[in-house]
Amino acid sequence: ISQEIPSQEYDLLEEEFIRPQGQECLAAKHLHNQFKNRYSNILPYENHRVRIIRDTGVEDEDDYINASFLGITNQYIASQ
Repeated sequence: ISQEIPSQEYDLLEEEFIRPQGQECLAAKHLHNQFKNRYSNILPYENHRVRIIRDTGVEDEDDYINASFLGITNQYIASQ
């Protein structure tokens, strides 16, 4: 079996699923949040990430946790 075909298939999967277009991981990559990521290559996208809101109800710069909402209803989260 040629190694070229599995490599091409992986490249297609990576483009389709691993790196969605237009998705950013800005908060996860911010210097003061990097230590909160267990793995440096598994980061939540901005539009799906869970934000920590303090009892005051105010979002601030320290709202980051490495977690993402799952599904359409945002009823569940996945975190590391």
